[in-house]
Amino acid sequence: MKKFAIIVMVLCLAISSSYAQKEEKAKSSTQSALCTAQSKVFTQIFDSVYTIENKIDVNKSYKEAITTEIIKCLEADLTLWGESVIADAKNGEFNRYAISFEKPEKNTFEVPRKAQKFYTKAFNKARQDFIAGRKTKTLDEMFAKDYLKKYISKVVDAFVAQKDSYLKTISK
Repeated sequence: MKKFAIIVMVLCLAISSSYAQKEEKAKSSTQSALCTAQSKVFTQIFDSVYTIENKIDVNKSYKEAITTEIIKCLEADLTLWGESVIADAKNGEFNRYAISFEKPEKNTFEVPRKAQKFYTKAFNKARQDFIAGRKTKTLDEMFAKDYLKKYISKVVDAFVAQKDSYLKTISK
């Protein structure tokens, strides 16, 4: 029985050391970019609400602004993924690419879990369609706002729900 326990422990140590030796993959700074975009949009919208004399539709303005910022984040992530693929291909490797969701130290906004989940799905779908889409589209067409917009509708909805929650808290 002792021999069995020792063998199991040796196997566990061997497996854990083999995982530790694997090289760290390049990870995206998606969370940081989304948090920055989120705080930028909130600042922009609330600044316009309290300073602009004209009428303003907060919901419509927020949705348009956050959509634009999320598209920029998705484009940056696809570019980062492409650079990682090129670097790996030069080394003869074809690794999976993982998005990391790390909250920046100086930012107080946190991207909602639903937005993280939907953004990951949107990124994976855009990544899959990117290589197949290059057959008929130029690089500028692939990164066009109208083309990337179709992937992020649920992400935008998650951010709008969070904004609505914040507005309920503010107005009480």
